[in-house]
Amino acid sequence: MSKKAPAEKASVGAPPAQEPAADSSAATPAAPEAAPAAGAAATPPAPVPPAPDYKALYEQANDRWLRARAELDNYRRRVQRELGETHYQAVVQVTREFLGLHDHLSLAQAHAATAVDAAAMRQGLELISAEFAHVLATLGVARLETAGKPFDPALQEAIAQEPSADVPAGFVLREWKAGFTLGDRLLRPAVVVVSSGPAPAGTPAGQDGAGPEPSAHKP
Repeated sequence: MSKKAPAEKASVGAPPAQEPAADSSAATPAAPEAAPAAGAAATPPAPVPPAPDYKALYEQANDRWLRARAELDNYRRRVQRELGETHYQAVVQVTREFLGLHDHLSLAQAHAATAVDAAAMRQGLELISAEFAHVLATLGVARLETAGKPFDPALQEAIAQEPSADVPAGFVLREWKAGFTLGDRLLRPAVVVVSSGPAPAGTPAGQDGAGPEPSAHKP
């Protein structure tokens, strides 16, 4: 009988053959990229913009200033021409309104040289006065009514005080110059004499204290 059994035992008890090792590079994580070496060249700086052309900027600003000044001068001349034309048209309008009154006065003067009837002359003057009032009304000018009314320093100027038995003190006794308004504005104040009331008993005539006052705006 042959002795092969021990050989088989030896074969059975032998350690198993080892498998080849796996690729270590597959299991090992990738190494980070190497940092730039010290002393390597840095990023170059951004290029510096060129300096502005100050001379060109000054010329542009000066040109704009000259243009603006020329436009302002043209505007001033245009406004002056328009104001002159407006003034001329206003004078023309007012003068035309008074031309008819001038004609009436000329006829009255010619008639006065040969007239002998005072009543006719008076009637002619009244017509001229009515025409004058009509012209003023056309222009928006109104005459102030002052006689017998309280003195108003805003619309009247008092030049004297006189006693009166008929007109109360502080009221207008008579008018020396007519006053006029243009719309709601005073064109010329009326010049009036203001009553100081009844004269004191026993006051001699002409010694009533009448006369101009220091202030023309208060009686």
